[in-house]
Amino acid sequence: MPRLRLPLPLLIASALLGLVAGNALAQSRAIDKAEAQRGQAVPESPESEPPREESKAEEPDPSQDRTPLGIDLHAIRLLSHQDKTESNPAPGSESISIDAEIAAPDSLHGVLEGYVGQPASMGLLADLVKDIINAWRDNDFPIVDVYLPEQNITEGKIQIVVREAMLGQVEVEGAKHSDPAYLKKNLRLSPGDRIDRRVVEADLDWLNENPIRQVNLIYDRGEEDGTADILLQTIETNPLTAYAGFANTGVPLTGENEWSAGFNWSNPFRTEQSIGYHFGSDVDFETLESHSVFYRAFLPWRHEFRFIGAVVQTDVPSNPDDLIPIDIGGESIQLTGEYRLPLRRIGGARRIRQTLTAAVDYKTTNTDLLFGGASVFDSEIAVFQFRTQYEATQQDRLGRTQLTLGSVWSPGDVLDHNDDASFDLLREGASADYWYGFLELERSFTLPADFQLVLRGNGHLTDARLTSTEQLLAGGYLTVRGFDENLVRGDSGAILNAELISPSFSLAGTAISDVKDKWNLLAFYDSA
Repeated sequence: MPRLRLPLPLLIASALLGLVAGNALAQSRAIDKAEAQRGQAVPESPESEPPREESKAEEPDPSQDRTPLGIDLHAIRLLSHQDKTESNPAPGSESISIDAEIAAPDSLHGVLEGYVGQPASMGLLADLVKDIINAWRDNDFPIVDVYLPEQNITEGKIQIVVREAMLGQVEVEGAKHSDPAYLKKNLRLSPGDRIDRRVVEADLDWLNENPIRQVNLIYDRGEEDGTADILLQTIETNPLTAYAGFANTGVPLTGENEWSAGFNWSNPFRTEQSIGYHFGSDVDFETLESHSVFYRAFLPWRHEFRFIGAVVQTDVPSNPDDLIPIDIGGESIQLTGEYRLPLRRIGGARRIRQTLTAAVDYKTTNTDLLFGGASVFDSEIAVFQFRTQYEATQQDRLGRTQLTLGSVWSPGDVLDHNDDASFDLLREGASADYWYGFLELERSFTLPADFQLVLRGNGHLTDARLTSTEQLLAGGYLTVRGFDENLVRGDSGAILNAELISPSFSLAGTAISDVKDKWNLLAFYDSA
């Protein structure tokens, strides 16, 4: 059988292509690395602590005195104002009577029926008042004043005044980098409106989408009778953040030691936007250079738009001592646009915050192998794909759960180099049309003594052969620590992480009061 003999440079190029292209493409994920590094200094999501709703109104005295008063309750009458109270009411023919001016919940009648015929006591009356308040709160109208006016109950008829507070005034406290008028406008209640918790909750969720601030809501008794004022207590972070760092998180091809630096400006001129920039380079500023930009806009109709762009250039010269000098160069570009829709909280799962994201990714990468100054292998691919993902976050007394579930679809043949031939050149059997699903699940537990346990898993599932731009990468500080960056790549697979994190402590701050450093001890287990 005849044998095909390849020229030596082409043979070497072919043998190295999989390794070089894989490393170069994996290294070109500048956005993933930039987001991970800048995430240590710049918050990209709302605070994990949920916003608080507090009330300065006094709660009724939960009396436990069960001493019988010598009468049974034969009738319960709810009044909209104490001026309607009768000093010596007769039982009448109706066991339950609710003033027509009271916007009573549908469940209230059944609550009151449970008290008819019961022997009256101070404890029973306190329970009755509490259950009436809870009937309003369970129907998402939390501000209601319930009390027993002075009356004669010897005939077994009890009169209770129920006054649901309407909105009085809205005030803002602590907003320096956010526009107070914007915060007020996004509370979709006007003076005189009923205070619907579902509306208030959704409005707080939106205001807290901007990570520069945490807005808590405090109810207080209004100046006008029958009203409640709302205070939007705002806690903000520094809008301008700059950072720099050094890490050995690179790949051997371009150097494991890398510099990084960047900045983020949140809410410039109180415009509900943010812009950021990230720079990365090898330690000698020779083989790798990356630039990433980030933009977020919180739109007036309560959706969010994000744009992310990155350019990575690699230039790896051959070692003069190598028997066969091969230079490697390339450039990668990524442009991503995301449109995020915060979803309403669901009735039975009100603690869960949800978002839906639709995105478009454009990526292009070229790799050139030079032998003796002449190009012997030049390849380029362009990726054009659509991404959808669902995110859910729940905070509870034990910790926090976060779920991300999504899929990526590429139709192929949309742009130049977005074809099967170009993809197959980089990885045999790869095609430009593909689909894969991805899942990320994280659960954190707050432990005694302020320790924290974090369990995390993520994975890919597909029946396609993917290029390194889309494969699941394992190895390095973001995935499996203790191994080289992106040592293992796969089309389908899973990565599991467990971390035990100590409480934060300061070293320099104990000696220098002006220094605010923070350290944590970490024990971890990673697998892929």
